[in-house]
Amino acid sequence: AAFLSLYDRETKMTSDLGVICPDATCPTNEFSQTYSNLTLVAQLESYRTKISSTRDSLVSLASTSVGEAMYEVEDFLCHMNVSFVERRYSK
Repeated sequence: AAFLSLYDRETKMTSDLGVICPDATCPTNEFSQTYSNLTLVAQLESYRTKISSTRDSLVSLASTSVGEAMYEVEDFLCHMNVSFVERRYSK
């Protein structure tokens, strides 16, 4: 009985991770109801996609006129001691 209990726990853990999906039941119902319909591996893949998209957006932003304006403001703040502009810019 102890072996079956441990085997059941292992099966549920690997299913929730998305490593081994017995009978195409990844993740388990308990995991889906408590956390997410995605396995942990699928959640990490989704996070990677989203963070890569954010990185690409930031790179694009830096190469536009908005990025150039931000650079000019930062350059101005660096060379001038204008604290009221810095407080507004930081917000």
